[in-house]
Amino acid sequence: MSGLDVQRSPPVDRPLRFFGGAIAWGLAAGLLMAWLDPALWATRWHPDLLALVHLVVLGVIGQACLGALLQFLAAAASSPPAGTPRAWRLLHAAWNVGVAVLVSGFIWVQPVALQIGGVVLTLCLCAVCGAMLLGLARSNGPAWLRAGLAIPLVAWPLVAALGAVLVAAMIGRLELDLARWTDIHAIAGVGLVFTALLASVSLVVMPMLMGTGRPGRLLRWLGFAPAMATLSILIVRFADNEMATLLMGIALAALAAVALLALARRPHRRNAPLVASWCLGLGLAGMAGMIWVAKGPSAGLVPAAMLLGGSLPLLVLSMMLEIGAFVGWIELHRECKRGQQLPGVHLLLPDRAKWRWLGAQTLATGGLAWLAAHPSLALALAVAACWSFAFVLLALAMSSPRRATRTFQLQRRLA
Repeated sequence: MSGLDVQRSPPVDRPLRFFGGAIAWGLAAGLLMAWLDPALWATRWHPDLLALVHLVVLGVIGQACLGALLQFLAAAASSPPAGTPRAWRLLHAAWNVGVAVLVSGFIWVQPVALQIGGVVLTLCLCAVCGAMLLGLARSNGPAWLRAGLAIPLVAWPLVAALGAVLVAAMIGRLELDLARWTDIHAIAGVGLVFTALLASVSLVVMPMLMGTGRPGRLLRWLGFAPAMATLSILIVRFADNEMATLLMGIALAALAAVALLALARRPHRRNAPLVASWCLGLGLAGMAGMIWVAKGPSAGLVPAAMLLGGSLPLLVLSMMLEIGAFVGWIELHRECKRGQQLPGVHLLLPDRAKWRWLGAQTLATGGLAWLAAHPSLALALAVAACWSFAFVLLALAMSSPRRATRTFQLQRRLA
């Protein structure tokens, strides 16, 4: 854990609160898959599919990213976000209320709920990203890292605001080319927010946790490639959907190939479950990109399911596990006296718990891609069961550091 500033880390309950919310929404997504009609996979405009996508993207992936950023910005980027503990508790509650209202609005086709959910989430993101950007501005951390992180933090509220505009167009309050602007909303969300965020963070976590070489100056500035590629794709999308899809596929495949090559050539072999999660997640992103290159807009929902339901959860949730273990170690560090020997982070979260979650998540991911191609009730129920089981295992794995921490503290008191 070298390179991390423990003293700057936020209170342990702050990131864990967001991680717990991500797990809760993951379980809700499994129940929703089982409850909703499998006909939702017939078209991307089905309200139930829109509900499921936003639940996973905002409730699971988005919330896990926010929790991870709260820890990463403070401990790894020397940029603790602004805000009081009470303010962060309120933001967390408002975020989950916004997700619940928005998802229910899609399921029951309630225009008022859609509008309220969209506005609440946009305001939450303005506040959250503003606090994080303020932390970056006050920091003296590496310029390349702060600049790379600033891009998704600026883009995220704008993407949310566009989503609120799309809701107004869907219910007839605005005239808008829904297909074009929905594509722009989705591309910007995946490219300018999640891909750009993962690219910046990976330049720190891949050497630190996965044993890759330290990035040189050129590679550091190549961290801006996802944002530049996304902006190019967005510009092209205004004129030509097929060309934009082709460029998006090429960009995804190229980024995945570069990251996989770095993992394959890493000089230090460690943290096998995390490396496996990232290899699988990057591989799925690359495969989704190649499908878009080969089939263009006619590829259907399969590549999107691979990317949103497979690649992003594997990349983000595996990092959430690592940060959860580190947060448990920080809790021990703060409560124990200086000079006392503490268990290593790897002992707080054994690899076997990570492997169990990865196996279940991989099975759910494969089933989800197959369901997008061949929807049926039996398959939907099977995928829902696998997905829910994966999040039960994730919850158990996330609770392992806290159990180990309490056990160590009890043994220390009894000694």
